[in-house]
Amino acid sequence: DGYAGVWHLGETAGAVLDSSSNGVTGSASGGLVRASSGYIGRGLQWPSSTVNDYVIYNTNTLLGITGQMTIQAWVRTSAGGSQSIMARFRNGAPWEGYDFNLGQNGGAGKLSYWGGTVWVGSSSSRTYNDGVWHLLGVVHQADGNFRLYADGVQDGNMLSEGLLNVYPGATAYLGRCSDVQRPFTGDMDEVRISRAACSSNWMWAAWMNMASNSAFGTPGPVQTQITTFWYVKTDGNDSADGTNWATAFQTIRLGSSPDAYS
Repeated sequence: DGYAGVWHLGETAGAVLDSSSNGVTGSASGGLVRASSGYIGRGLQWPSSTVNDYVIYNTNTLLGITGQMTIQAWVRTSAGGSQSIMARFRNGAPWEGYDFNLGQNGGAGKLSYWGGTVWVGSSSSRTYNDGVWHLLGVVHQADGNFRLYADGVQDGNMLSEGLLNVYPGATAYLGRCSDVQRPFTGDMDEVRISRAACSSNWMWAAWMNMASNSAFGTPGPVQTQITTFWYVKTDGNDSADGTNWATAFQTIRLGSSPDAYS
């Protein structure tokens, strides 16, 4: 998965800790509500639409990803307007970087993405500002195309953005963008960013693992028998001459005596 950062957002105070091995720690600013009700345990709440509420990651170069990338976050919002979920781009032309967003293109609640070239909105008509938790994601591929996801399913068609480039000194944010616009209002939980372009199967599994963990992890039926195969000689000759070999097997039903050889 190549994680650059994983943030559970459940801290009651202090730093916003990274659960990956990279230690990309964030700082919460403004009136964010810590340890609010998240999708999984505690989360982080943006109670109002203000650019003063955000998580900042300063100039950590591990978030300056080039080539390919995947962002995912559990999001709950009922707000309109343009809302940045996670962003890191140069604050000035040519604006290299990324901004994963709701509502910038195509109307309130629609998935949108800036990958350093142009804003592109989802080709679907679905919106996600309905006050319900959704796992939202974007996969920026090495060929410059990208895919938007919601709740494990691709949202609309594959779209073209261009190659992912970054400005080394840019600052990364949750809940607003790098040029102090597009504030988020609502709740977030389980934010993660990867240096891999995750497959559609992986995006579905990541959603299912959290959205319906009991179903995803339900074991199959207990096996009631074990069958063992081996080869035996049928001509009474022990030499390994490759002739007159036959297959035998034994079925052992658990809790009972072995069946006869067949």
